[in-house]
This record gives sequence, structure tokens and C-alpha cells, in this order.
Amino acid sequence: MVKKVLIIGIILIVLFFSNVGCTSVSNLTYSEVAIENLNKNVVKFITDHKGSNGVYIFNNSEKEIYLFLNNKNIKQGDKAAFYEDVRIEEKGDTIAISFDEHYTSDYNNIVENKLIYRIRKNKDFEYIKVYKNGEETYIDVVGS
Repeated sequence: MVKKVLIIGIILIVLFFSNVGCTSVSNLTYSEVAIENLNKNVVKFITDHKGSNGVYIFNNSEKEIYLFLNNKNIKQGDKAAFYEDVRIEEKGDTIAISFDEHYTSDYNNIVENKLIYRIRKNKDFEYIKVYKNGEETYIDVVGS
């Protein structure tokens, strides 16, 4: 009886660990980063483009790219733009970047108008698509 319980226990453990090994690994991870934590090539790219608002992509390596969203430049009298709900996900052979852009006249409370994201990928992607407020938009500059 003890031998039977032991064998069933071993079988259950083997089945559990074989199922754990079958879980899918994400091909894409991302996180917001501070410019102080970036290498000099990424910092130079961001510095070169900080004077213009837009969507920027920097290919740092085969497995790592950076997204730079910039709305820091506000003309006198214009509303200030800022970002919310940034999402980066895999859709087949495409990296889909989505964000919401909002406007305000309250210049004092604008925090999220310049964002940098590190995107790490475990496979090659054919396309990068960007969606602003649900509508497909363009990337202003791609660098490497």
C-alpha cells in the first residue's frame, strides 16, 4: 500500500513538473526606464531628438530596443500633451505599441510627457506598429 502511494506521488510530481515546462515563455518584455540608467548610445539618440515631439525607436541590439515618447516641447498658448496607458505586446510577427495621448491646459501637473521604455525580445519581429488613442500612427525616427 505504501509503495502504491509512493508511486502515485512520484507520477504526480513528474506530471506537475512536465506541465510547468510546457508553459509559454513571453517573447517580449518591457519596462519604463530612467535616462540615467541607459548606455551612452541610447542617451545620445534621445538627446539628439529631445527637441522634437514624437515617437522614436532606437535599436540597441538584436534583442533590445528602446521606445522614446516625447511631448516635452510645448508652444506658448498650446495645450500640453501627456501619455497614459502605454502597452507593448506581441501580435504574431508584430510588436504593437499602444498609448493614450491626452491634453491639458494645466502645465504644472504634467509629468508623463517624456517616457522611455526598454523592450526586450526573444525572437525576431517583422514589424513594429504604433497606435495612438486606438488609431495607427507613424514612428518619427528609427535609429541604431
